[in-house]
Amino acid sequence: MIYRHLAVVFQGKPTHITVRTISTGRCLLDSKLTKELSKKYSKTLFLPKTTFPMKVEGKKRVERDREIFSCCQFNEQYAWQRQNRTGEQFILHDGPPYANGSPHLGHAVNKVLKDITVRFQCGQGKRVHFVPGWDCHGLPIEMKAVKGGKSGSLPTDKVREIAARFAVKTVEEQKDQFMSWGILADWSQPYLTMSPAYVKTQLDKFYSLYSSGYIFRDFMPVWWSPSSRTALAEAELEYNNNHQSRAVYLRLRLDTMSERMAGLAGDTPVYGLVWTTTAWSIVANKAVCFNPKVLYSLVRSMGSLYIVASSLIEDKGVAAALPGLVEVSTIQGEELAMCSYMRPLTVGGDSERCPFLPGGHVTSSSGTGLVHTAPAHGQDDFRTGLEFGLRLDCMVG
Repeated sequence: MIYRHLAVVFQGKPTHITVRTISTGRCLLDSKLTKELSKKYSKTLFLPKTTFPMKVEGKKRVERDREIFSCCQFNEQYAWQRQNRTGEQFILHDGPPYANGSPHLGHAVNKVLKDITVRFQCGQGKRVHFVPGWDCHGLPIEMKAVKGGKSGSLPTDKVREIAARFAVKTVEEQKDQFMSWGILADWSQPYLTMSPAYVKTQLDKFYSLYSSGYIFRDFMPVWWSPSSRTALAEAELEYNNNHQSRAVYLRLRLDTMSERMAGLAGDTPVYGLVWTTTAWSIVANKAVCFNPKVLYSLVRSMGSLYIVASSLIEDKGVAAALPGLVEVSTIQGEELAMCSYMRPLTVGGDSERCPFLPGGHVTSSSGTGLVHTAPAHGQDDFRTGLEFGLRLDCMVG
């Protein structure tokens, strides 16, 4: 450390200033450090060293994946843990993918999540039992195997033969991909839903359920594809959000009602106003559903009285169906349970009295608050029919 004294003249008077300077000297300056600092900034960071390249492209990526798979011996880890783990057994049932194409992102998410679960349990010392499988039946496979919609023109046994060959080929392709991902599973004996042993087991279990009284035959509505001529799961449906369905307003004349409603109506006919987008199912109508918790109104229009949800009186559709409507009184929802009507469309001219029934699926956000119910058409209608013992008459299709 060095002190220096400087003499200067400030405003005509001599002034002394002391300046302190510090010199590090050669002994404090590492020449190697100086050299390192002169390099790129990245060289000054203490990062882990690896032989993995920063980027792998094209065919080298495939080769690198195979090398990793071989070195890590992924295909031997499952057998090793089965032999060496001494903890309790952990069984994971594999919900199988369809054997109908190459693996995609959905397969990756499915298998990786299962692999995380399996490896965690294995790391806890448990003996993991995980047998992967494939669903080899169903429309997705048939449509991929028999392209161009030709399945309808081929014999059933031929379609099954083509689909089976396609499924076997796809299973091998998918299995190779899944194994290359290092998924911990018993790939030596996966289950296939089309294998004779699997089918035999299915039949045995089905017969056990049947013998125990759990299997019965009944009706239920299904989503139907006219083009594929098969039932569809709801997840397979694709809706056009821009589609606008045609709707109709239908009046149903009441022939029984509560004493209070009868007193309000006098000799004036009373109708329940329903709104539906499935006019073709009116012929199968068996009931009208209402919501017991909704407030309804008795309104006058065109010389008659109509029942409409109070919150929908000012709805544009209701106003168009009932021009010049005027509210006469309000009705609690549960009071409608005393009402019935004569079904408007009948088969063979026989009239039928139908009830007003409570339904939790009925809302007052659209329509009229009264729902036309055909148990043979629609899930909510079907459940209502089961609950109240309505006949499942299907007049359409």
